[in-house]
Amino acid sequence: MTEKNIQFYSSKPEPVVFERQCGDCNKCCKWLYYVINGHVKHPGKPCFYLGDVCTVHEIRPQSCRDYHCAYIQGILPEWMKPSRSDVLVNVEKWGPNKEFQMLRVIECGKKLESEVLSWLVQYSRNTGTGIIYQLSGVWNYFGPNQFMEFFKDDIVKAEFKNPFISPQ
Repeated sequence: MTEKNIQFYSSKPEPVVFERQCGDCNKCCKWLYYVINGHVKHPGKPCFYLGDVCTVHEIRPQSCRDYHCAYIQGILPEWMKPSRSDVLVNVEKWGPNKEFQMLRVIECGKKLESEVLSWLVQYSRNTGTGIIYQLSGVWNYFGPNQFMEFFKDDIVKAEFKNPFISPQ
């Protein structure tokens, strides 16, 4: 297998520089799906290159360099850092031409806590941002009418089935 060219959505123009840093958090290295240097990385399994820390951090593939979770982008509050909340939130695009922003909420080894879901629902209501979230491993949808209408179709849901990468 070859490395997939994955471009994760960022709401900021390039070059992207965020104030927040990953630090000791490596949830994306464990819970995203991707192919890196011929190695398939499945959700719930650590990246082939992950030891105590990333063993190829300085020369990591561009897809890893380009990934910025919603926490790093400053969308989520401090208490929702993935290493603290066991939830990884991706910022992705949706719509007929992928023109709208949504959040995808991935459980990282344990059930989504009610405080996290409550915050996300309030965020969705305040911003009009749709969310796709896992609850006990089952995918659910919440958001404005246009978002809910779009994801009502099983064919559309199948297109967005892979919850771990978002090719743009």
